[in-house]
Amino acid sequence: MKTRVLFGIDGFALEFFWRTHWEEESDGEAIVDFETIEIWGQEMVRTPMCCLTFQGGVDGDFSRDWTNEWLGSVDLRLESYLALPNQQTVDYPSFKLVIVGDGGTGKTTFVKRHLTGEFEKKYEPTIGVEVHPLDFFTNCGKIRFYCWDTAGQEKFGGLRDGYYIHGQCAIIMFDVTARLTYKNVPTWHRDLCRVCENIPIVLCGNKVDVKNRQVKAKQVTFHRKKNLQYYEISAKSNYNFEKPFLYLARKLAGDPNLHFVESPALAPPEVHIDLAAQQLHEAELAQAAAQPLPDDDDDTFE
Repeated sequence: MKTRVLFGIDGFALEFFWRTHWEEESDGEAIVDFETIEIWGQEMVRTPMCCLTFQGGVDGDFSRDWTNEWLGSVDLRLESYLALPNQQTVDYPSFKLVIVGDGGTGKTTFVKRHLTGEFEKKYEPTIGVEVHPLDFFTNCGKIRFYCWDTAGQEKFGGLRDGYYIHGQCAIIMFDVTARLTYKNVPTWHRDLCRVCENIPIVLCGNKVDVKNRQVKAKQVTFHRKKNLQYYEISAKSNYNFEKPFLYLARKLAGDPNLHFVESPALAPPEVHIDLAAQQLHEAELAQAAAQPLPDDDDDTFE
């Protein structure tokens, strides 16, 4: 049995009870058979499906008439988006945390620092996402973040909405050694907010341990324009690892005094950060925060 994911409808999975096939519109030849299709998207059943993506990378558009007829022939069942199917549920507060950003910015490295989350991760190859359950111990009790990592699938831009649905908080990550990854932050933010309105978001500038920094602290202004929290981090050195999670936990709990009472088990640092140099960057960031925002919407680099 083959399982494929379809984006365009919220909260439902379609189960076929017969074998059928999808024909490529260009030449009418059947290119794949399937028995099960899962649907991920933003709207309810009234919204037509727009794209069926096969693991082999074939995309096809569906007409409204054909889609509506097809929907009438299948069985619908409600699914939860807070976790993947068969994922363990817990009896303490848990939140879906979506981590987005350009490929190579260190998202996967970041979540893998948390050893428990790495050990208990679940992978869904159909949509190319890894979900890492990261537990933290606070003065108000234990909490869990289900960290949805796109697992290198950023290139499939049309599939992102499936990751975002029912996201309760988010991290947008860029690489301070690659200017383009910062320039793309507004796009990630726009796509995220289109699906997840009014959720707490942290912007993270990763790889501050690297010497040849291309995005200076004073040049990072997007978070001020959009009222986001910003942290400079180094995934490989564990620098500031907990800060994004603590900020999000406080926002979600509505308690600014919430704090972690136990450090998570992290993998040993792979590199060591120059703390003196980073303190200068942090001071530069604080100084920049006191300055007026630039008039234009574009982030410029000198």
